[in-house]
Amino acid sequence: GINAEYMGSSGINAEYMGSQACFTFDRLMKAETVIFFLLVLAGASAEGVFLQPTSAKGRYGLFAELKEVDGTEFGAKLMDTIALQFKNQSPLADISKLLNDIHAELVTQQKNADVQSEVTERECQKGIAEYNSRVSAATAGIQEAITSTATLNKKIDSLNLDVANKEDQLKILAQKDQELRDARRRDTEDYANRVQQSRAVIGALEQIVPELEHLKPHGNTQTALAELAKIGGDNPIAAFIQVAATLDPGVLQRVIQRLDKIKESLFAAIDEDTKAEAEAKRNFDKLLGEMENVRTNIENALAAARSELEEAKQTMVNVKRTLRENQQELELSSNGKAQLIQQCDEKRSRYRSEKASREAQINTVEKVQHIIASKLDTMRSYVQTRQRP
Repeated sequence: GINAEYMGSSGINAEYMGSQACFTFDRLMKAETVIFFLLVLAGASAEGVFLQPTSAKGRYGLFAELKEVDGTEFGAKLMDTIALQFKNQSPLADISKLLNDIHAELVTQQKNADVQSEVTERECQKGIAEYNSRVSAATAGIQEAITSTATLNKKIDSLNLDVANKEDQLKILAQKDQELRDARRRDTEDYANRVQQSRAVIGALEQIVPELEHLKPHGNTQTALAELAKIGGDNPIAAFIQVAATLDPGVLQRVIQRLDKIKESLFAAIDEDTKAEAEAKRNFDKLLGEMENVRTNIENALAAARSELEEAKQTMVNVKRTLRENQQELELSSNGKAQLIQQCDEKRSRYRSEKASREAQINTVEKVQHIIASKLDTMRSYVQTRQRP
């Protein structure tokens, strides 16, 4: 006697309605009516009012209760169902069986909802804990990246300064190297000029001294002047001989001795100068070697500093990328946590609302069950007189 159209639109939730839409009058007829009537008779005996005439005052109170039931969507549809059963003259046992089934289904639904609520709550707590872990990890990652960025900035600044200093050192060293090479070249040229000049003097002396040794002084100044006039300025050695010819033999001898000493001193000077030049060249080569070692060390240190600088810059790129990733993760996890909290709050609110609604429906079914079991005549009267839009 319960048509599927009503069951699809009743106040019982969709899950229950889907499972109960197949109830038919034939199925209800299979109820164990004997057991039902025994239970009803026992309840009626306790109440002392089962199928007893109801006083006007009592009927008014029951009508008020039934109108209260009828005032809710679920109660109105439940009363519609009962009215249909009365109209179809369904056995009382079938009506009671239907109400018991509805009551049992509502209780089962609430138990299932309670279990699901516990599962949902655990899932919410687990999800929030996971988001908290992600938030903590992202926050720690951001702080670490910020600290690393500050450290790397200092390191990069220091390495840039170190690289610039070493580049300046190489420039200074190259300039010093060029200055030393220029000075060495000038010293070599001066040495060659000195040796050349000394050897030229020695050569002249080697010509003059033998001639002076064979010279016969004549002491005639006029003769010497006449010879000098003939020689002119083109042959200074011949002119010197003519002057020496006017000297006293003793003086001439001393001149020859002095010239021999000059020649010897020039040979000694060349020898010392040559040794000094060789020593200067050795010192120069040694200094160049030392400077080359210094240059090599600076170049190696510069290469290492540049490599470390590039590594620090690449590390900075990685740290900044990690910082961005952690910032994005913090935003995502924070938003995800907020959304999950909102969803969980909505589920809790929906659970509480559905629980309150379902408990009200259970109370309504129990109230109707009690009235049918104790005041069936009043129920029939109310159903016959109730008005539905």
